[in-house]
Order: sequence, then structure tokens, then C-alpha cells
Amino acid sequence: MKVAVQFFGHLRTFDKCANSVVKHLLSRYDCDVFMHTWSKTDHTTKTWYQNKRQIRSITQEEIETLKKIYHLKSIIVEEQKITEDTDFIACQHSNGKTAVSSQGMKFMLYSQKKVNELRQKYQKEHHAKYDYVVMIRPDIRLRKDFILTDVDREINTRQDLPSRYCACGISRSRNFPIIGDCASDIVFFGTPKAVDKVVDVLNNIDFRRHRQDMWCPEELFYLELERAGVSNFFLNYIEGRDWEIVRPFNAVKIGTHLIRFKLRKDLLRLRLISFLPYPVLSIHTVLFGFFRLDFCIGKPEADQ
Repeated sequence: MKVAVQFFGHLRTFDKCANSVVKHLLSRYDCDVFMHTWSKTDHTTKTWYQNKRQIRSITQEEIETLKKIYHLKSIIVEEQKITEDTDFIACQHSNGKTAVSSQGMKFMLYSQKKVNELRQKYQKEHHAKYDYVVMIRPDIRLRKDFILTDVDREINTRQDLPSRYCACGISRSRNFPIIGDCASDIVFFGTPKAVDKVVDVLNNIDFRRHRQDMWCPEELFYLELERAGVSNFFLNYIEGRDWEIVRPFNAVKIGTHLIRFKLRKDLLRLRLISFLPYPVLSIHTVLFGFFRLDFCIGKPEADQ
């Protein structure tokens, strides 16, 4: 199986994730790898969390490391031309209390577009043919094999229907704990034709129309693709269990890394030493028929 793997976005913690991507994705298929990234290690635009990370310029040594580890066919490193960040969109899943920068979302989608163009150019010049295109961020650590062959037969039955197949997360919402579109814009794949359409549709979103009616960015992308005739399928490849976003260690928040505690009338959640990369001990049980005990030492899997 011939696969194009397209990295997009800031490098962030790529050095902690690269080996896992090689092991669980690149080594399993005949892969050509492409990358578009930014000259800084992280973003400065407003998002749903407070970004207090140390941001620096990426080095030529890091670029050479990327080429060596991933055997990159091509890479583009660009500087973000950030204007005054005043255009925010309120996320209705938090009743408008959380706002994200439309400029930041445009940068992300632009990065997907540019890396897609790298693959298209290479494909044309070398007459390459790909079964699938995988879009993934550099700060993603894979815990399990990303097995495209499991859905290959099903995809072949709908070749005329553009489809996006997304790894996703489980909603942490207290009242709506469903598998849905959480984090569905971070790792996804499709046929080259489908990914071309996904990139084109998302890069033509008019964010001004959604200042007050966006549930969250992932849902906005999902709906725009559905309106354009692109189907979305969510894989049983779950964030926190099968893959994870690796955040930079923040010494300022050392207390929350050591212990986190949450108590409600129906739940006790206790996290210890959560900066460890994997769970050492994990207990999820129900007491007295209604009270949930959720205990974990190390990096927790997706909330139960």
C-alpha cells in the first residue's frame, strides 16, 4: 500500500513523538512523507487553553533531523505573518466562555493546504500514485499501529463518495459523554481526491459568518465538509488510548502534574504523576451502583 503522510503545523514536541510515528505508521507502509511547518515552535494566537509555553525559533539542526528521521520528500518552513489578533469566535460548547482566534484556525488550515500542495507537486513530477493520504501534526505520539488495511475494503465500496476518516477523542462533557468529533482535525486520512477536496473546502470557510454560532472548531469543519458533500467517519482510534497530543512540560504547573483531584456527588477522580507518558496503574469502577471512582497513576487514558 502506497501512502502519503503529510505533517502540518508547529513542531512543538516532535522530538518526543517521531519514533512512535515511524514505528506505528511509516514502517507499516510504503510511505512518502511531506511537511509544512512554521519558523516558531508554537503558536501565539488565542486558543481554548492558555498557551504559556516557551516559544523559540526552530533551528537548522532540527530541520536536518526531520529530514533524516522521516526521509522527507520535501519540506517548507514559513514565518507566520500575524496581524493584531482581534477576530475571535466564541465556542458555544462552553456557553461562549471560550474563544478561539480565527487567525489561528486559518494558519492551521493554510498549513494543511501547503503540505497538500507539496504532495500534489511531487505526485505530478514523479507520476506517483497513492492509495491514501494521512494528515497528522508533528506533536502526535502514536501508541498503537495505524492500520489502514482494516478499512480499505470498505473505502473501496464508496470510491465515488469523498470521505474523511478521522481519529478522534471522547468528549469529557459531564452530561454528554459521547464519542464524537473531538480532535478530529488532528489526525485524519482519505484518498488523495478526498483529501484534496477536504483541504479546498476548509480553506474557503468564511469565519466571519460563525462568530456566534460555532459549537467548536471541529464541529464547524465537520458541518462545512458535510455541506460540500464530504462524508466524515470517526475511527475506533481514540485519543488518550491509541494516540495522544504531547504537550510541553510546564514547570509552572508542576502541582497539577503531580496531583489532580475532582470530587462530585457521583464521582471521585484522582490523577497522580500525570507527566509520565503512560498509565502505570488505572482503576475505573462504580461503587454503590452510582458513585464512580476514577484513579490513575501516570498519563491517563481517555476518560471513562
